[in-house]
Amino acid sequence: MNIDAILNSIDRGDAARILPDLKATSPFARSIAAVDASEQRARAALAEPIPALPWSLLRLFVDTGDRALFETPYFARRKALTDLEVSILAGRDTDGSLLTALHDLLWAMCDEYSWAVPAHFFLKRPIPVTLDLFASETGLYIAEVLHLLGDRLDSRVITRCRAEIKRRILDSFLGDYPHEWWEQGTNNWGAVCAGSVGITFLYEETVPSRRRAALARILATMDAFLTSFPPDGTCLEGVGYWEYGFGFFTLFADFVHQYTDGAVDLFDDPRARRIALFPQSVALSPSRTISFADGSRFYSAGSAATTILHRHYGDAVRLCPTDFSRPAATMPSAKPAMLLRNLLWNNPDRPADPLPDITTYLSDAQWLVVRHAPFAFAALFGNNGAPHNHNDIGSFLLVDGDEEGPMDLGSGRYTRQYFSPERYTILCNGSQGHSVPIVGGALQKDGGRFHATDVIFREEAGEVVFSGDIAGAYGFDALASLRRTFHVRPEDGTASVTDTFAFNGEPLSVTERFVGYAKAEITGPGEARFGAFRATFDPALEASVHTEPMEPHGRMQGSGNTRMVFFLDIEVPAGTAKFEIAFARGQP
Repeated sequence: MNIDAILNSIDRGDAARILPDLKATSPFARSIAAVDASEQRARAALAEPIPALPWSLLRLFVDTGDRALFETPYFARRKALTDLEVSILAGRDTDGSLLTALHDLLWAMCDEYSWAVPAHFFLKRPIPVTLDLFASETGLYIAEVLHLLGDRLDSRVITRCRAEIKRRILDSFLGDYPHEWWEQGTNNWGAVCAGSVGITFLYEETVPSRRRAALARILATMDAFLTSFPPDGTCLEGVGYWEYGFGFFTLFADFVHQYTDGAVDLFDDPRARRIALFPQSVALSPSRTISFADGSRFYSAGSAATTILHRHYGDAVRLCPTDFSRPAATMPSAKPAMLLRNLLWNNPDRPADPLPDITTYLSDAQWLVVRHAPFAFAALFGNNGAPHNHNDIGSFLLVDGDEEGPMDLGSGRYTRQYFSPERYTILCNGSQGHSVPIVGGALQKDGGRFHATDVIFREEAGEVVFSGDIAGAYGFDALASLRRTFHVRPEDGTASVTDTFAFNGEPLSVTERFVGYAKAEITGPGEARFGAFRATFDPALEASVHTEPMEPHGRMQGSGNTRMVFFLDIEVPAGTAKFEIAFARGQP
């Protein structure tokens, strides 16, 4: 990345070039249902007070570890900002009431003690000017409202908003503080914070030397962010964090492309192109994806990120346009910049791109995805030191269309404990919550030095073989080797797991564990059903099923939705050299 050349082009840029689509006669003509939903929510909120953010909620993260009770009203304000901005830009404020509500909301946001959330008060700046993910985003969203609505806003509100943006974002970033860790660009924080802060500087900073100094650091962070991905483009944090982190890279890159009238094209970077293709590489079906790390099991290629990427890469990026007539597509969004661009550029009349049957091996990450609709299989080896890591070396998942078998649980509810030394005691994060062996009562350990070795991938005669020694994940000398081998026959809809054990000294017993949200039950000696898949194994082995509750991640706001997790445990006696289990589509 030639930062000096980019800065020279940015110096000649102009924010007046941003989102020219809004000047069209009916810019939201293809997104009427979503605009309708935004207006309905905005008008319903007129009768309600702006959600309060009192001390009694702000203190809870430190005092109890709870994030949800503060973050729910915090993000409700950002969702209200989205609805008001979209409704006003779409010409729905026929009586002026929505503009009045927007003024009140902007004023209330300027009153907030910090634009950061309490879970992120650990950063280096004073709390009121902390630059976390959401403070950075808030600065961007308010700056874009000021730019897009212009003189429709009261000048006194504009003055106050600009003063707060300057204090909390511009002066904070350039202030006499140590650089934040996220400037190293090693995960989603780098792109989200740098992208948001960078766009805010381009909107709001009037001193060229300050703008250039800030953008030099922002571009260095973006360069480091792209470098942080392995050469195969895998987002080790999962598809959800690809959409978040790389999504803000795409937002920033597209903004700079417009700002410089095409003179700067960050999309031309081959690293960006490889990363852009990641979600389609790991899709299990049109609506499902791998849920490794703190990922979600669901993803659709109709997000703002893929919409933007398709504008720049064309049909190389698989697109599934959002149908805004569906209720799920008109849910409130706390990210107005993203939603606005999707409403403008999404084309619901365009047929969704097909999802071909394919086997994808991401060799740097050691992730495998086998897709032969409706069957899909995914597994990983790698190491236990990834960003948003789960201890899951050797884990796998199976789907049959919309039905599941053993499954990676994905992320749990975010609390203080979730990102603390207690992390791996939480079901979905430790290996106790993954489909991997428990060896002599021992679980896998966290850290990059705990990793798989001798990983092999090959395709032969309609079968995919994926194998690795996962003994190193457990970190104790008694386990000399634990080779896990997957044999997948996609056309048959089958997958088998073979574990071979070798010990130093006395052999240990092993619990072979299989985990998922689908119902598991023993159907006979050596037979079980796990959701859409039937399983067969040595009938001499003792098997049992139990359940535990888990609260999945709710977009950092707490879903309040407890799910039951099923465990199929098969006991392998000490001295056993090999264990095999086969999964096949269909009921026994």
